Amino acid sequence: MFLGDYLDPYPDEGLGVEEAFEGLQDIIELKEEHPDEVTLLLGNHDLHYLHEKLGGSRFDYIHAGRNRRIFKENFDLFQMAFEERFGNKNYLFTHAGILPGWLGAHEPLFGNIRPTDIVNLLNALWWTPNVRQFLLDALADIPYARWGMSQYGSMVWADITEHSIKCEELAGYYQVFGHTMVLEPVITPFFACLDCQAVSRINEDGNITLFD
Repeated sequence: MFLGDYLDPYPDEGLGVEEAFEGLQDIIELKEEHPDEVTLLLGNHDLHYLHEKLGGSRFDYIHAGRNRRIFKENFDLFQMAFEERFGNKNYLFTHAGILPGWLGAHEPLFGNIRPTDIVNLLNALWWTPNVRQFLLDALADIPYARWGMSQYGSMVWADITEHSIKCEELAGYYQVFGHTMVLEPVITPFFACLDCQAVSRINEDGNITLFD
């Protein structure tokens, strides 16, 4: 499971632009070799090469054309969301977590969708060319917490403070996401933010194990 943001490394990550791109190529190759065992989600640092409104920090203007092509050529290998059941919980994996308020702000696109159908809908919107643009427009919601102008951050832009303060539980799911870099994983009764540069695994009993 890859939670997105394959490119645009931070300067202090010890990873260069070319190394990040080569890593993305390796990840795509891994997905092609094991299509049913590898899941590739998309983050804001991937999608901003496909939609100018999704812009953000560390955008690589020099290699933007190359970065855009690799995502366009491999649309079908990536998806927006993934769900799996572990123990007695349904886990929802996205890049930044889904806020019910964000879904409600885009009712014309999502309708009165049942939470249990949201994964199929999001992936269908991504994989269907004639409606993908509408999804990209909704994903461009950047919250106040990220110096944007939207009340709710999208599923690739939501900040961990939004999940923590608004406490808007997505009915039926325990959410797992990254996006907000934290020193240690943040694990609550409703969500887990695992963007801490540590490998993690959800066991069959639903507990999260981390590996340095």
